[in-house]
Amino acid sequence: MVPIAELVEFILNSRRGYREGGDSSGSNRVSQCSNSSEGPSSTGSIGPSSGVAPVNITLMPIEKLATHVKRKYQTGALLKVAPLAHKFGMRPPMELLAIEVPKTVIQDMRATLDLSLDETEFLERALALRSRHSKYRKYLIRVCDSIRELVYDKKLPIVFLYSCREEFCEVLL
Repeated sequence: MVPIAELVEFILNSRRGYREGGDSSGSNRVSQCSNSSEGPSSTGSIGPSSGVAPVNITLMPIEKLATHVKRKYQTGALLKVAPLAHKFGMRPPMELLAIEVPKTVIQDMRATLDLSLDETEFLERALALRSRHSKYRKYLIRVCDSIRELVYDKKLPIVFLYSCREEFCEVLL
């Protein structure tokens, strides 16, 4: 496992070098650090280091994505979640769902979905959320089912939502 602080520093330095006209060999090293798998969603993770709990990154694309796009989304999610994960310190493993919806939908999800409610109330609120965002209704069914599984089946207290479109991250508690 690569310490999260080193990985974030490496990614930031490689981006700076790319913008300044340096070689792009940093992108090859980043691809070695990120995990990818087959199927409609890919999962990667960052491990514990310097008081940070592991964060599992699950990419939930609307449609199948190329490998380089998956890596781009995972790297962006990693950069956004690293400071937030550090604030929570050593807790049980946290999950980040990288989804393809606008920032406003994620903000509405955070305001609507309360993880401290029981499962039936959560499902009622998820239904109301899907009715408000009819454009993403089928996609939100998958996302809300994943959140329900993480919170009520796997008992994870913290779930991050990351908008791949706008590089925006919110925390569901």
